[in-house]
Amino acid sequence: DRGWALWQAGEAEGAIVLYAEGAQMARVAGDTGRLRIALGNLGLAYSHLGRHAEALSTYEEYLTLLADDPAEAADAHLNAGSALVSLGRAEEAEAHFDSAERLAEGAGLIEPRVVVSLNRGVLRERAGDTDAAFERYWQAFDLAEESKDADLVGRTTTMLGRAYTRAGDHAHACDCFGEAVRAFRHHGDAVRLADALHLHGAALQHVGLIDAALETWEAEEAILRERGDGLALGECIFRKALMLAAQSTSPGVELHFVEAEDLFRAANATDRLAEAYQAHAQLLRDRSRDNEAAERLQKAFDALAAAPRPA
Repeated sequence: DRGWALWQAGEAEGAIVLYAEGAQMARVAGDTGRLRIALGNLGLAYSHLGRHAEALSTYEEYLTLLADDPAEAADAHLNAGSALVSLGRAEEAEAHFDSAERLAEGAGLIEPRVVVSLNRGVLRERAGDTDAAFERYWQAFDLAEESKDADLVGRTTTMLGRAYTRAGDHAHACDCFGEAVRAFRHHGDAVRLADALHLHGAALQHVGLIDAALETWEAEEAILRERGDGLALGECIFRKALMLAAQSTSPGVELHFVEAEDLFRAANATDRLAEAYQAHAQLLRDRSRDNEAAERLQKAFDALAAAPRPA
């Protein structure tokens, strides 16, 4: 419970220490139920921190305790497979995906089958077989549609949109991200909705629908303001500023740059702050306001001097 409290507070490293201690106490006591809880939490925490070898070891032990729980076992196989992919052991990961799919089919579970298809799509795409990748992604979408689960449909169409973006097909990406926006809005998931709006706006910009992109990012901005996510809000406003600077001579564009700079400064995002200053300086230079541009560039240099990667 203390580990969970730290996890909820965003302190994953501290949570891992307590989860591991709890797991060892459960082993000594022969308490299988609490060992399962500890290992499940521990595996997720290791994965979150990118400690994939430790996550894999944890899931391998966890799986030995799940013979009576096909749903949890399917999820554990998926997580073990993802850890193996991250470790560059894709062939071994396939065996875990096979097990997850078999368990899900036997128990009538759709979500693990969707995730298996998405993971296999990613593997095919990394191997350079784009056609096979899209076949897997669309297979996942068909399953998600069958489930009538808005969250699952949103996650799947987001993956499809990202894949189309990587393939340079921004028109199809627009369609997919638009569907994801509708799904997450219906599901009431504000976090994923904001992400989908971000991606949809970028895709709309790529196909030249500038007004629609701005409208989409304004919807994202409203969510981010309500959430109080200063860094993400800064990114959203900075994107709007760059687009408006390329499209308009309105003096209001500068207010967007100033707000983005303020948000990046408050979030201590020195790299992003320097980029915002530089873009603002370019706008001022284009308007023949050289002294003000020079002031902004000096602020960019000052920010870069404090950046973790000053090169």
